[in-house]
Amino acid sequence: MDKDIKDLLLNLQSEVTQINNRLDEIEKTPSNGNYVYTDESINSKQKS
Repeated sequence: MDKDIKDLLLNLQSEVTQINNRLDEIEKTPSNGNYVYTDESINSKQKS
């Protein structure tokens, strides 16, 4: 494999791992009413 491509893939793999770890942290953080999604479609029931 081309060295540049290999380096790029290794960097991507590292970044994806960091993102996944961050997501795990967020999911494990208990929400005691302080954390609110900013997307209104999630917070409000769909208006038909």
